[in-house]
Amino acid sequence: MSFPITLTYQIPALYGGRPQALTLCDGLTTFIGPNGSGKTQVLRHLLPQLDEHACGRIVRYLSAGRLGSFERQRRLGTGKLVPVLPMTPAEAMMGRRPDGGNAALVRLSTKPELRIKVTERLRTLFSRQILLEWDHDGLWIRFSRGVGAGDSYSSAREASGLLQLVVVLSALYDDDIGVLLLDEPEMSLHPQLQAFLLREIRSVAGLPSDRTKKLIVMSTHSTDMIAVRYVRDIPKLVFFRDADQDPLQVPFNAGELRNRKIQGLMPHFGETYKHALFTSRPLLVEGPSDSVICNALDDIAGLSMSAAGSQVVPVAGKGTMLNVVTFMRFIGKQPVILADLDGFADAPDLAMSFAAHPDAQRVAEAKGHPSLAAAVRNAYDRFANAVAHHWDDIAPLAQDHPYWVKRKNGEDQAKRRAALAALFTTSRHDLLKLAKGELWEKLQRRLTALFNLLESVGCFILRDGTIEAYFVTQDNPYPDKIAAALFEAEAWQFQETEDVITAYDDVLRALRFAANIPKVNDAQVMADLLLSFVVPILHRLAPETTDSDVQGMLEQILGSRSELFNVGVAVTAQGLPGLRVALHDPDLEVPGFPMRFAKGGDPLREAYARLRLDLPGV
Repeated sequence: MSFPITLTYQIPALYGGRPQALTLCDGLTTFIGPNGSGKTQVLRHLLPQLDEHACGRIVRYLSAGRLGSFERQRRLGTGKLVPVLPMTPAEAMMGRRPDGGNAALVRLSTKPELRIKVTERLRTLFSRQILLEWDHDGLWIRFSRGVGAGDSYSSAREASGLLQLVVVLSALYDDDIGVLLLDEPEMSLHPQLQAFLLREIRSVAGLPSDRTKKLIVMSTHSTDMIAVRYVRDIPKLVFFRDADQDPLQVPFNAGELRNRKIQGLMPHFGETYKHALFTSRPLLVEGPSDSVICNALDDIAGLSMSAAGSQVVPVAGKGTMLNVVTFMRFIGKQPVILADLDGFADAPDLAMSFAAHPDAQRVAEAKGHPSLAAAVRNAYDRFANAVAHHWDDIAPLAQDHPYWVKRKNGEDQAKRRAALAALFTTSRHDLLKLAKGELWEKLQRRLTALFNLLESVGCFILRDGTIEAYFVTQDNPYPDKIAAALFEAEAWQFQETEDVITAYDDVLRALRFAANIPKVNDAQVMADLLLSFVVPILHRLAPETTDSDVQGMLEQILGSRSELFNVGVAVTAQGLPGLRVALHDPDLEVPGFPMRFAKGGDPLREAYARLRLDLPGV
């Protein structure tokens, strides 16, 4: 028996029913991905195939609800594990594949060597001892802070995280188990204990032909439960996206794993990059100060990027950005970038890398370009040529920009940076006043169109230069970039929110693209609710209908939700019979109320107009 081990599965309700393959290239394989992407179902589906790889030992699956019935007993205060039917310890141990932690606790009570290992960890980490004792119908589980049972207390009083750890450790140290499937082993555990648990998992992961090892497949939502130190660790991860997209696993023999630039990223693969592994659209920014501003804007604009499957990822150094983009695509992510303007002025490579985006060819052709790469190259060459031959024309507008004032490198680079910033911060009218005004104005239009095109595939470039160019506070006292960004974000509480949002429009476009979710709009929910009762009530409205009648109709249609509205018979401004609708709670922040709907009118159009919504299909 040796690695790799290939497993196949097919789940009708997932991934379009397409057959899937999973390769175990190491003793530990980790599933990561959002809720609802199928990780748990795949774990369960793998069970039948794993008997043949367990070398005659037990296959055990610990579900996320592994404490199950025992938790119910803890809530009752007993701290007693009662099997479904009364049974002896030997009978409770029967069955090769119990689902949950109860079997692990039973085995812990009957295997002295297993109990020693778990007890020693509890004593060292928590100064606890676990006490297990059978009676005629179940297993008593108690804990002690001392050396004996005299001061013991019910497990009902113990932390859930400690019990979760006991269950997982019991399965890990049980040499009778040859294959272990773990669903969210980090449940209820402090991050430091998660790191400890990962170390223990890795220490026993291996081929079951060695009785001290076991095959382990686990799913996790925690960065503390994954370790990525070398490129060989990447194929040990399986990336789940959603229930319709196939999970992605990098082949263990993929040629890209030998790419030195990708290999060079691994030593720097800290917590920030690990967070990006759990997202579908990481937003790569150039440094910590950009990250501070972006996260603060996420809050002030209410985008909820993390909930939408995105994460702001600061990249160390301009030269690293392109390598990180390549790596993120390699593992199935859709990276979005927010780069300083010099990320384009110095060279077009970063922008050209977005020619690999799935939509790049389509959006380029829609704008009349043979390809996105050709559009980038053509615009960049024209710009660089203009700077090289006509710098004196643009210099009066460019030489006040920090790119020129604070230049450290060669003059040619500084000229391109400052000239590009001038193009994006100067009006068309002022450009046309230059000696070669038409040339620079045409370049401005060309580059603006190109940057708009790049944004449609996730490449955002700060048109004013760097993130500091967008600061709305005056006289920032901090020369350090991170401290200055923190001061800026803190000062927003004294600014009008709309002013901040307007000033940072270039940045917010990137955040909204990465979040990729429509803005939450309570008015849309209200429109659906309104139309569900306004239309049938208007249909039944008659000259003799009273306020009580329409209120009764409302309650019949909406049930308890009718408490949201006050309704009555009304006459519209045109003298037509109709329906008056007001909100019962005036504190609800929904525009347009009170409303009147005329019988024979168009309630859909009226409701959408009053709620300031666009009509469907318009």
